Amino acid sequence: MKQIMGTADFLAMISPDAGIKIGHEIQLGRENVQKTILANEDIFDRIAFHQPFAHVAMYGEDQTGHLVKIHLQDGMIKRILVTPGITARKIKLTVAYDGTEFYGFQFQKKERTIQGELEKAISEMNGNNTTCHGASRTDSGVHAFGQVVDFETDRDFTEKRWLSSLNKILPKDIMIRQAEFAPKLFHSRYDVWKKEYRYSLNIGDADPKFRHTEWPIGPLKDMEKLADNLKMLVGTHDFTSFATGEKEDMVRTIYETNLVIRDNKVEIDILGDGFLHHMVRLIVCQLVEIANGRSDTSIREIIMEKSRKHTVRMAPPNGLCLYNIEY
Repeated sequence: MKQIMGTADFLAMISPDAGIKIGHEIQLGRENVQKTILANEDIFDRIAFHQPFAHVAMYGEDQTGHLVKIHLQDGMIKRILVTPGITARKIKLTVAYDGTEFYGFQFQKKERTIQGELEKAISEMNGNNTTCHGASRTDSGVHAFGQVVDFETDRDFTEKRWLSSLNKILPKDIMIRQAEFAPKLFHSRYDVWKKEYRYSLNIGDADPKFRHTEWPIGPLKDMEKLADNLKMLVGTHDFTSFATGEKEDMVRTIYETNLVIRDNKVEIDILGDGFLHHMVRLIVCQLVEIANGRSDTSIREIIMEKSRKHTVRMAPPNGLCLYNIEY
């Protein structure tokens, strides 16, 4: 499916805090972006957008081969990227891994990481050193079922060959679930719409078979209180109370939460536009404290405090899984 946009369409959709990058030139603010569009009307006169991932980003090209990506928010254009045609293909991988024996996702020279292993395998197939980008920098011990990675290649391999060959090269604790061609300006991290994290609790007897994939906490006194407090996360909030480290923007939007109980297994799902460092593990630990009567301060009150006073402890990493990412 294609959507054609012209100069007038762009001018009408620019948000007040929009930005545009054409080559190395960057302009910020609605007025400056509109001036840049008018100065480059030969590009913006007619752009055909293809929409394989259409919630946040749209990818297209003009009549002369310029590639264009726009980021949308509430129907308005927040960001525009324009670059000359790129010959390399973009590959999008959906990756699952057992994070137990890794020092997190992000590459580190002296440690075993997910990114490091992926780049070794991809570089072997590509015939040169290749960098890949991940949607989320999971910590040491954290697992993934739906991590997304992208990289560029000049190889003319099919999606099926990328999938089968990478899985033969990679260690057994990493698996490519899907390999697919993506728009050339697709970026696994910057084009994310929703991330879903799942935390697994065991409220029965500890089972050694699952020691790497769940937190055995024993019985919870008040599951209904846990469920009620979990729902308080939904909405757009300043999550300073549930983050480690300092960041300029502590505001995140949680779209949905779910609680699934099967026998002695409890799964806590949290879907949002993004997550701060240790955010889910801090939330889960506090939910457990509330459910067991060790804290009478609600999640809503803790969010409003914007303080780590109540969130000193965090749940262990082994129960956390990056479950799904949507674009």
